[in-house]
Amino acid sequence: MLGVILWREFFDHLQGLRFAIGFVLIAGCFVASAVSWNVRHARDAAIQQEVVEEGQRVVRLAARRDGTSGLVSPELRRPLSPLGFIAGGYERGMPNHAKVHGGRIDLEQKGDRNPLLLRRDIDWAFIIGFLGTLLALLLTHDGIAGEKEGGTLRQTLANPVPRDLLLIGKYAAALLSVSIPVLVGAVLGLLLMGLAGTIELSPGVWGAVLASLAAGVLCLSAAVWLGLFISCRTGNAALALMAGLVIWSVLAVFIPGSGSLAGRHLAPAPGHGDLRRISREHSGESDAMQARARDQWRRLLVQLDRAQGVTRLSLVTAHRYFDEAISSTGIVHYRAYLGHAETYGRQFHDYAAGQSFSLYDRDGRTQHAALEAARAAWEKAPRFQFLSPTLAERFAGAADSVVILLLYNLLLFLGAFYSFRRYDVR
Repeated sequence: MLGVILWREFFDHLQGLRFAIGFVLIAGCFVASAVSWNVRHARDAAIQQEVVEEGQRVVRLAARRDGTSGLVSPELRRPLSPLGFIAGGYERGMPNHAKVHGGRIDLEQKGDRNPLLLRRDIDWAFIIGFLGTLLALLLTHDGIAGEKEGGTLRQTLANPVPRDLLLIGKYAAALLSVSIPVLVGAVLGLLLMGLAGTIELSPGVWGAVLASLAAGVLCLSAAVWLGLFISCRTGNAALALMAGLVIWSVLAVFIPGSGSLAGRHLAPAPGHGDLRRISREHSGESDAMQARARDQWRRLLVQLDRAQGVTRLSLVTAHRYFDEAISSTGIVHYRAYLGHAETYGRQFHDYAAGQSFSLYDRDGRTQHAALEAARAAWEKAPRFQFLSPTLAERFAGAADSVVILLLYNLLLFLGAFYSFRRYDVR
């Protein structure tokens, strides 16, 4: 009996205009995301490769007070995540360059995008969390209330059909329907990125992709239960649609967009404009300016933590933060980058402290022997290496988001279940 209910509901969804529009829109966004990723990632990867090669090839020296010269660390560029198409995260809002000065690191973001603002990247997290959940609500808001208005719900329950099986069948059919455009779009996107060569479909990438899709299904499942719960609490489809859109707006737009306000209130930190003002005020005091800049980035990380703690209450943002952790574009990734950069800064400082070169004689002529010694020392200098967290470590960092998604599913299932058991079909 459950199978009959499931397939009847499923084919009703497939023949509807809402499913057709949702399928085209979601699958098309996945394709557009892949095309955009191919262009952006190829450009950024070429720039990063150029920076890395220059840092390894060009000997950087700085004059000292005693008249000698010492080694200067190359620029430490934050490595690009090969999984940024899943969730863009803070790729354009957090530090992407670092330089070592006296064992300390100076951070810089080349770009002034505020990472706390509502992100508009067309990535998988946006497509599933924004468009997928909206489609789920549109498919389910009239699942109970609409059939009551049409009289079909009363006719169905007049037969020996348990209410529990009917509700489960409607849930499974709606989840299957909304998952189809997501899975088709994901396959098309991976195919386009694979053909363009911007992604290597290694086991690690497949693991992250499957984990992201599994979390996406959890998010869509919660949205389906939400639509059914609303439908079980209202007497007509129009009221259910209105209530569903209001709740969806809160979960998908208002709460995610409130991160900037919540973060600034709970953990104030200077913005990029304040950092430029600090730079002007301390233009002749480089050490003071660098210290203030380092403090600014650390306070910004604290601000992001606070903002995520508030906005994570939404199932849409919980899903996004899971994808950011899995794709190494979230806060955990940036903390790891800063830790690696600070460790390298101490290593390079200790190494460079023992290197000194008198490149010029008293007449200002270049001493080629000293220059060759500087080049040899540069070749032996420690190199910056960033070890990306393993998939298991990234999944552990996203465990709280999984718990939130599961709680949403459990609570909304219980709400829909008990509401439908007492629903008046007359």
